[in-house]
Amino acid sequence: MVDSSVMQSGRYKAYPEYKGSGIEWIGEIPSDWDILSLKRCVDGVTNGIWGSEPNGHNDLVVLRVADFDRNRLVVSDEKLTYRSITAKEAENRLLTKGDLLIEKSGGGDTTLVGCVVLFDKNYPAVTSNFVAKMTPNHGYSSRFLLYAFSLLYDGRVNFSSIKQTTGIQNLDSDAYLMEKFCFPTEESQEKIANFLDYETAKIDTLIEKQQRLIELLTEKRQAVISHAVTKGLNPDVPMKDSGVEWLGEVPEHWEVKRFKTIFKIRKRIAGELGHDVLSITQKGIKIKDTESGEGQLSMDYSKYQLVYKGDYAMNHMDLLTGFVDISKYDGVTSPDYRVFTLEEKNSLPEYFLAFLQMGYINKLFFPFGQGAAHMGRWRLPTEAFREFLAPVPPKNEQKAIADFIFNSLEQMDILEKKSRKAIKLMQERRTALISAAVTGKIDVRDWVKPE
Repeated sequence: MVDSSVMQSGRYKAYPEYKGSGIEWIGEIPSDWDILSLKRCVDGVTNGIWGSEPNGHNDLVVLRVADFDRNRLVVSDEKLTYRSITAKEAENRLLTKGDLLIEKSGGGDTTLVGCVVLFDKNYPAVTSNFVAKMTPNHGYSSRFLLYAFSLLYDGRVNFSSIKQTTGIQNLDSDAYLMEKFCFPTEESQEKIANFLDYETAKIDTLIEKQQRLIELLTEKRQAVISHAVTKGLNPDVPMKDSGVEWLGEVPEHWEVKRFKTIFKIRKRIAGELGHDVLSITQKGIKIKDTESGEGQLSMDYSKYQLVYKGDYAMNHMDLLTGFVDISKYDGVTSPDYRVFTLEEKNSLPEYFLAFLQMGYINKLFFPFGQGAAHMGRWRLPTEAFREFLAPVPPKNEQKAIADFIFNSLEQMDILEKKSRKAIKLMQERRTALISAAVTGKIDVRDWVKPE
């Protein structure tokens, strides 16, 4: 369905006459447009190939799903993947500028199966195993088709063409190309594509600015926490060498203490069932949904360790994607995690939480880890945890620092939410505009690109 706001804006006019398309989601189309199956507009779907190790003689660029960003091919020249492809293998797979590339297979929540991008490069290339090429037939604009395919992907009109087995989604090419769409003349297709190229580029620029703002807020969030918990809030206070390489100078009146004098590690096995199971995520400690059967589940939660409200719980088994938080709940968590309490007298839990979380964000713990980082198993051993050094300001400063961090992050969270809302609205506007143009709800044949 088309967002009525596109028409209500008053910027666009409708076509003089319409007729029924016979397709519910498309609705009425201009009277001189045709309804055709997708197989009429492309010469089929040609699967790709991965090839062999590059040998410097018959190497070609191989384009992968990793090079896709929604409906754009975004791989840079510095990151091209080269493979050795024989002449026979490349015979019907070699890409021509204007070809469309479609992902045919993938897995996970972020799969791009059914996503189409335009090949607009001049270098010789083929597609990888999971990507196929479609060459537009005579009379069809590749750029118009790109927008049409993007609408099919966004609306999941082709969902019945995607089969899922063992967590992997696969596109049934024959069924997919039987999908029907509406087509004007090639001249009108080009005019619609010119209009959409210009209008979507403006929207994309605005979206990119908001995304950059979110990145800057993330960087600022990290900098605010890091500076506050290691240097304090008074820029004029005398400083001293902390004796810790990564920490550098700290305020002269601060202490530097080892974790073993600040915290006490607890290991309390539940020995019974019936407790809430707690999961340590990068957004904090959450109560795990054990009823749905999703995610990793344990065969015996009685062997999990107890966590009480106010305890710190830390996933020290994965210093890349793990995190630490103060629990707001009573429950149990994995016996492999580290549960500990604050033992430092006259100290504030929120200050040390900010320090611990900064340790993950800035990878301070990483140099002291052990394991296999390339497998996501880089852990912080108990002894390394106990010997880790942290700055300890007086309690009144700890409170001031914690309050400052909380207020700063609250303001940045408000800005980030506004940016994400703006991005969502602009993405919806972009989709609505594409839908209105390629299904004939607005007439842009007389549109002229502004000077």
